[in-house]
Amino acid sequence: MKDPREKLEILVVDDEAESREALAELLLNEGYAVVCAENGRRALDCLTGMTPALIILDLMMPVMRGWEFLARQKRDARMQSVPVVVVTGSGPVRDVEADAVVHKPRFPLTYEGCEGELPAAIDTGSGPLLWPHLGSSH
Repeated sequence: MKDPREKLEILVVDDEAESREALAELLLNEGYAVVCAENGRRALDCLTGMTPALIILDLMMPVMRGWEFLARQKRDARMQSVPVVVVTGSGPVRDVEADAVVHKPRFPLTYEGCEGELPAAIDTGSGPLLWPHLGSSH
């Protein structure tokens, strides 16, 4: 069992550096430990040395798209139970096996104002919780 004082790790996977860095900064400010990857292939590499509490995943990326990452994650017994929140700049997303889908802010690219709605899809001791606005656009 993890020490409750340890920071929970979140893996942020997004090819857009500005979006990845903005989200990482927001999560760091909320007290999470953050690991970033610029595509699905790099994210899989990161997972060999960690088991995050949550994965925040973009779908449209070079090298390995989010759909392929999800398929591989679901085949890995160690990783299949890790919750995934898809964060996308695209329109409606279909055929994606994720715990939630949240739409990226457009212009300017910022996550300001989302502080109270951070992903809590992590084991808090009383079971997993999810963002209160799941399914809504942000």
